[in-house]
Amino acid sequence: MQELTASSTFDNADQENVDDNISEGEIKYTDGHDFSKRANCYRTQLYKSLKFLKEIKRPSMKELQSKMVFLPPRLPHQKKTLIFDLDETLIHSYNYVDENDMSKHTTSYAEKKCMYGLTFSLRPYALECLRAANENFQVIIFTASVKCYADAILDYIDPRKELIQYRLYRDSC
Repeated sequence: MQELTASSTFDNADQENVDDNISEGEIKYTDGHDFSKRANCYRTQLYKSLKFLKEIKRPSMKELQSKMVFLPPRLPHQKKTLIFDLDETLIHSYNYVDENDMSKHTTSYAEKKCMYGLTFSLRPYALECLRAANENFQVIIFTASVKCYADAILDYIDPRKELIQYRLYRDSC
């Protein structure tokens, strides 16, 4: 395993921008290892992230309104809305199709006249969680993926469309 160091990740110019209040060797774990270089790398990364966030421009009201999503009205028993992320929350998808592995689900979807095979596994208790959530919540699934990919998985998970009331995709961002 390669150890992250400030010099291997950032150049010296970046290092000069970081407040150097932590002295060499200050961060130690109970096994006696010195992690000051790794801590400095993380500090530099944090500094760059905060600097980036500070420089982000606020979107205009027009931009915000163009991205607004209008959700369907909740049913009377649904007091609140619960949004789940699809990938890595409800499922884990794989880059290969393995029809012999019974622990994984296989489906397909079409995009731009091409057919794609898809293998995924449901997270433990994902269906039970969706069923329980439906007792009190309007359940919405969000994914940063394309609609045809997400629909293939969601149609497999909820073929009768009873567990998920609304779907949001990449183009909803």
